[in-house]
Amino acid sequence: MPVVTGTGAFGLFYGAARLARHLPMLNQAITTVLRYADDGSAPLVLLSAAANAVAEELFFRGALWSLTQRAHPLASTALAYTAATAATRNPALTIAGAATSVLFGLHRRASGSVLAPTLTHLTWSLLMLNRLPPLFRDAPHLKPPTARHPLTVPIASPALPSSPDVAPTEGHARACRIELRWASNRADQRDMRQV
Repeated sequence: MPVVTGTGAFGLFYGAARLARHLPMLNQAITTVLRYADDGSAPLVLLSAAANAVAEELFFRGALWSLTQRAHPLASTALAYTAATAATRNPALTIAGAATSVLFGLHRRASGSVLAPTLTHLTWSLLMLNRLPPLFRDAPHLKPPTARHPLTVPIASPALPSSPDVAPTEGHARACRIELRWASNRADQRDMRQV
C-alpha cells in the first residue's frame, strides 16, 4: 500500500507541477530545485535522495514522533517538517513539505511503524526525480532560472589566467571555487522579486 500511495502522491504532484509551470514564481522555485538532479551522476543523485528520504523518516516519523506521542505527533511532526523545508526559502519545497509531511504522518499513524512512511517517501522521491525534470526542461516558453553566481577564486598558479574576469578552462590547473550561499540566495531572491 505505501508504494501505491507514493505513486498516487507523485501523480497529484505531477499534475500540480504542470500547472505550476505557468506560474513564474513556482516555475522558478521548482526549476531551481530540479536543476540539482541534473548536476551530478544520476545513480548518485538517486542514492542521495533515497538516503535522505530514509533519514528524514527515521527522524520525523521515528524519533520526533516518539517524543511527541502525547502531544499530537501528526501535527507536531508535520509542523516541524514544514518548518525545516521552509528554511530553504523555496515556496515549492515548503508546499511539498507541508503536504507530504501530513501524508507520511498519516501512514505512520495508520501503520504504527516508520516503514510505511519510509516506503511512501522513497517511492514519491524517486518518481519525482525521474519524471519531473523533463517536464521543466521541455517548457521553452518559460524563463529558465538564473544561475547562481559563485565567486571563483583562482589559486596562485602560473597555469591559471591572471585576470579575475577570465575563467579557467579544462586545460588549466585546479581553481579553488568558493560559493557564498548567502550572496547566491540573495541574488535568487532578487530574481524572484523581478518575475
